[in-house]
Amino acid sequence: MRSILISLVVALPFSAPLAAQSVQGRVVDEGTTSGIPGAVVVLLDAQGRRQRAVLTARDGRFRFAAEPPRRYRLRAEMIGRETVATDLLDADVEGGSDHVLVLPARPIRLAGLEVTGEERCDGDLESARSVYLVWSEIEKALRATEVTLAESTHRFRVAEYERRRRKGSSSVVHEVRDEAEVVGGQEPFVSLDPVDLAEGGYIRDDGGEIWIYGPSTEVLLSRAFQDTHCFSLRRDGSRPGMIGLEFEPLPGRSTSDIRGVLWVDERSAALRTLEFEFEHVPRSLMRGDYEGAAEFKQLEAGGWVIESWWLRSPDPENLRQIRERAGEILELRPTRLRPSSAP
Repeated sequence: MRSILISLVVALPFSAPLAAQSVQGRVVDEGTTSGIPGAVVVLLDAQGRRQRAVLTARDGRFRFAAEPPRRYRLRAEMIGRETVATDLLDADVEGGSDHVLVLPARPIRLAGLEVTGEERCDGDLESARSVYLVWSEIEKALRATEVTLAESTHRFRVAEYERRRRKGSSSVVHEVRDEAEVVGGQEPFVSLDPVDLAEGGYIRDDGGEIWIYGPSTEVLLSRAFQDTHCFSLRRDGSRPGMIGLEFEPLPGRSTSDIRGVLWVDERSAALRTLEFEFEHVPRSLMRGDYEGAAEFKQLEAGGWVIESWWLRSPDPENLRQIRERAGEILELRPTRLRPSSAP
């Protein structure tokens, strides 16, 4: 009998040792000049390519420990605020300087956006203003989640579950629970390279073993994902105060893929939930629902994590049941208290 393997594991990132200070500074509020914690500062080269990224510390400070490109820019972004960037800087001239990036005090509001049903299917999200505005805030949250994971600023106690649920009622008929401590956060849907997924699909048959890949933050942020999906806005009466960015595979695609919704709080512009289901499931697999979800949370110090998640598929051993792999963060605590830095 074929076994179905769901790629749902805990990542164990680590921090590289600090090198000599090269680029540092502070992100502050335009109105109060107070430091802003949890902003993402990105180091870009002269061509605008992302080199590294860090989260600001509680006092708004940041530091890139490795030597920067000869010419570079700094960009600061925060969910619910306009993004700012410096002019092109020269490393020889700016060496040792303390850069200050000022985030505008006026917030970004999504509550007034009109949901027209317009789709963008050409990878050019900027051409549809409302879609792009919501996507930009989602993008910030996903990038902040990536940086939180990489910086290893917190230690988490995590519970993981292997469950069997009864079809229809979804009541749990069997559960195995494990706990573990991890550093950095959760990337529950360990996935493949975004281009590989776009070309080969999210469900693979490897010598009789079926692998089901969920979307990692890297996949959701990738150009390959944008180029192979259509995007539109939606609202749902059961989710008051939320606006959703709906995505679905481009028309004509037959490779196994995902469709779903990224739900955002209209007032704060914060990403809350990812819901998705698989399309074009290979005929060799059992019929049924293949779906998943993840809940996002902002930490007190400003970082972002995936707080809980699950992935479901038909149980190959019992047609009346659904197999579920799931996890949640039970407890977290900081691993360090110092200005944010990246190698």
